[in-house]
Amino acid sequence: ISAPLITGHVRLVKMSWLIQHATAKKVLARRQELPEEAFVSVEELKRMYCDGNDDGVLPIIAISFCWLTPSHPDPEGKQLATVAAMMEKERSKYAQAILSFKGFSEMGVFWDWLSIYQKDANGERTEAEQKGFGYALHETMDLWYAHHAGHDGLQADRAARVLWPAHQAQVPIPVNQPADSTARVIRQARRTHERVPEHQPADSSAPIHR
Repeated sequence: ISAPLITGHVRLVKMSWLIQHATAKKVLARRQELPEEAFVSVEELKRMYCDGNDDGVLPIIAISFCWLTPSHPDPEGKQLATVAAMMEKERSKYAQAILSFKGFSEMGVFWDWLSIYQKDANGERTEAEQKGFGYALHETMDLWYAHHAGHDGLQADRAARVLWPAHQAQVPIPVNQPADSTARVIRQARRTHERVPEHQPADSSAPIHR
């Protein structure tokens, strides 16, 4: 996990920073325009990992959601508000010490708009940014969305999915919430690389298993 972060082509954002940004009702800028304090350094991530557990749980959350416009995925901050609300609600579970899991008070978040190089207002990237974007896109996506440690997927709404670290000793998460719930849970099996089959809206209340 640390190798692509060391290159600088991919950066993770602090969960706490995202929550604060949403609380202030701000809109997210692209990766190149974020302040340095928004990011988690490799050293910080390693400390989180070592302090939090003895059995390989990663302090990483991955966000997957639909872009609302071609130039900006969330121009009004609605997706951010939804995702941050879920983070605020769920992060206490991951701060709890359970068996060998010591808990994470902070986590790094992969969110493409914030984590990899994006185009400017003219629809362009510099040559160096394009190289970094290509590396992130073709060499690292499996790390964030299909790591062998697995994920527990929480459906923030119909367009956004939040992938949390999976841990067998974690607090149980219900799998049969109503389809219209903004916290509908998709329970995904651990340690597998199979893709999750997409369910049609009519069947969206059913739990999804890998």
